[in-house]
Amino acid sequence: MSQILLFSTRMQAALLAPLFTPCAPVSTLSIATFSQQIRHEFIVGSAIAPALYEASVRIVRDLEVGPGGEVSTPIHDALGWHYARFGYRSQPNFYCALFENEAGSTWQAKLSTPRTDANGKIQKYESPKGEGSQAFLPPIPQTIRQCIAQRYGVTIPEEGSFWRWYSTPASVSIPLIVTEGGKKALALLSQGYVAIALYGVNGGYRTIGGGRSLIADLQPFVGPGRAITLAFDQDETAKTRRHVAIALLRLGSILTAAGAQVRVAQWSNRWGKGVDDLIVQVGPEAWNCAYRDALILEHWQLWQRLDQRLTAPVNLHLSSADLS
Repeated sequence: MSQILLFSTRMQAALLAPLFTPCAPVSTLSIATFSQQIRHEFIVGSAIAPALYEASVRIVRDLEVGPGGEVSTPIHDALGWHYARFGYRSQPNFYCALFENEAGSTWQAKLSTPRTDANGKIQKYESPKGEGSQAFLPPIPQTIRQCIAQRYGVTIPEEGSFWRWYSTPASVSIPLIVTEGGKKALALLSQGYVAIALYGVNGGYRTIGGGRSLIADLQPFVGPGRAITLAFDQDETAKTRRHVAIALLRLGSILTAAGAQVRVAQWSNRWGKGVDDLIVQVGPEAWNCAYRDALILEHWQLWQRLDQRLTAPVNLHLSSADLS
């Protein structure tokens, strides 16, 4: 019987392999080495609490054989990739770190062998296809719930869905931080702040028929009385900063219209581009200061206008008083 089972497993793998060979070079790392690198990157490189990392990140290979001999492809399944002879194909030495939501779905993935787009740019992260913009709502272990409860002096249920509870009026006194990137949200949660990550600064709203509205994942947590701080990357180039500023104003205006009290956190990009970089390179108190000093949306907007970030760049400098 064991020989038949072994034959069946090898047959399935053999049938899959010719069809699912990756179009990018396959990682030469072992899954153990890849797991160690990801764990170090998250826990040491982004100051994420080990318990939160274990709860929200899962390492998988894309060709796995179960105890009964069944063959599965977790990466393809999580990202909604379709099998094709010349598409991205499955291999046993192709690994992935999955960011998992509390509900068990995949929010994003970090591949052992990243893909490149048509312009040759490396895709650092992959998102499930066909799902649109989503928020990262990771599982919140008891230790992190206790940390949040201690910071805000409230009682938080130790069991059950944290995010379902956070959508109720009982939690409205606990502020929300919205950021970009899963590691940044996990870093903030590790410090006892409630944080939700988006794919990017434009990922919090959608445009339909000329109007803008919040994505469905954010709506349960936004309403009268909720304080929300936007903590997005501090980019270096002026062009990127302008684009980010415009998107931040749009998102902040939608949140304000829904009744939220919106602020925008800022810090010098010399201290770190993302909030996790800030915490690691300068320390948690640097983030605490940036959070305390966050500007009310209207004041931030005025500051941006004075800094010419929400206006068109200067195309021509004139020194003459006579424009005729």
